[in-house]
Amino acid sequence: MMKKWLIFCTALLCFSTSLKAQDFIDNAYLFSKRQTSGSARFQAIGGAGAALGGDYSAALINPAGLGMFNRSEFTFSLGLTDATTNTNYFGSNAQDNRSVFNIPGFSYIQKHDYSEGKFLGGAFGFAYTRTNNLNTNYQISGVNNETTIIDYLIEDHVDQLNFFGNNEYDPYSLSGLARQISLVDEFTDQNTGDKIISSQAFPDVFVLEPISNRQTEVSIRKGAQSQLSLSYGGNFDDVLFLGASVGITTLRYTQEINYREDEYSFSETPSYNAFNYLNLTEIYDIQGSGVNLTLGAIYRPLDFLQIGISYATPTLYNLTDTYTASLESQWNNFDHDNDPGTAARNNILIDFDVPLVSEYDLITPARLNVGATAISKFGFFTAELEWVNYKGARYSSNVVGFNYDFENEVIRNDYKGAINIKMGAEFRKDKFRLRAGFNRQGNPYNFDNGIDNAITSISGGLGYRSSTFFVDLAVVNTQWNNRRTIYNLFDAALSPSSVIENNQHQFVLTLGFPF
Repeated sequence: MMKKWLIFCTALLCFSTSLKAQDFIDNAYLFSKRQTSGSARFQAIGGAGAALGGDYSAALINPAGLGMFNRSEFTFSLGLTDATTNTNYFGSNAQDNRSVFNIPGFSYIQKHDYSEGKFLGGAFGFAYTRTNNLNTNYQISGVNNETTIIDYLIEDHVDQLNFFGNNEYDPYSLSGLARQISLVDEFTDQNTGDKIISSQAFPDVFVLEPISNRQTEVSIRKGAQSQLSLSYGGNFDDVLFLGASVGITTLRYTQEINYREDEYSFSETPSYNAFNYLNLTEIYDIQGSGVNLTLGAIYRPLDFLQIGISYATPTLYNLTDTYTASLESQWNNFDHDNDPGTAARNNILIDFDVPLVSEYDLITPARLNVGATAISKFGFFTAELEWVNYKGARYSSNVVGFNYDFENEVIRNDYKGAINIKMGAEFRKDKFRLRAGFNRQGNPYNFDNGIDNAITSISGGLGYRSSTFFVDLAVVNTQWNNRRTIYNLFDAALSPSSVIENNQHQFVLTLGFPF
């Protein structure tokens, strides 16, 4: 048991040398961004709430807006998210879809009045907001005529042998699994006596013959980030509004990636069929909570103009990360050593005997929002700029001798600060409301990966308000692209990747009851 524990700890310490390091880097951005969130009213106007109050969403964006409440209220929202992805991989198209019912938010706002001096009272807010939807599926499939994931497994295994020495390797890695079932193995060159790392899946272990194979990757992501805001906004003479909010955040995220290679064809040995397919499954489970603080102010220099500013501190998360993997290889009655006394190889399946569990801290970047709202008897128009410094995300660990210096350095180099643009309008007619909005989150990357990395949302909605209740409906269409690299090779030009085109529709219904 002690030996297994030592191997387990060693695997944790060196794990960042494998594909897991890239997952940490990608997740730093994934967990730092926010989708258009809040009530149906705020989502319909593009989430532009830095200079707009009277809605529970102010607790998340600018708590000074709570000072504009005239009455107490209770709200509850229901949502449906429908996400579609399209991919093209070596000329082959694939599509996937996922629909999820959710609760975008609920709130309780308690208004209180104060009649002495310029301080006119304010409102306490208790609000839950779903800030980031992580539910998406995608499929990537096509025929790769250049490389196979076995090339990556071989390269990673060579790296591990060089790192550990004495023919030691990390058994809790993908290439470690491959070595244990001889999908990756060590051979001796009969002419030179040199050790060669290759695979028995290839017809000639000393020459990497060009291989054609069909590659399919299916990913299922589930989860969300949310924030519970405990807030207060005060009103000073109906001119200046100040607010503060303590945010308690939660993160729940699981991803299952299933990768398959089959239909192997060898250019120089077309009759070779010893190896049929391999299946690789990776399962990630990340859970944790965090805390942040938001401060805000809204100034009304004229009756028809409001100017707002808010600052949200970095969010400090404490996360628990569980990772496991399995590898299956299907051989065609293959006798790898031509020994009559050895059973021919067919199906082999191996997995981690224990999951890799790690605990670490993640700091996601601060946010600075500035905005302005023009108000008339017919409605309002509001606009906002948000600055997010994505390169400021940081990982840390309390494990002695272990750090995330490599990942943090890549984050500093790969990401940059981005400006998000939000704007929206509301038209009022008696008790009815008509709304529209636009939201564009800027490119977070400090390099050109050949695609437009901005996230663009167009939204609209309707509302009805009476003295005893109100109902709002919003529809938000969000589109963005991201690049998925299946596996990384020393020759980056040969690392296969696909652009994932994301198209998401969010439907939100908010019911409110003033009192």
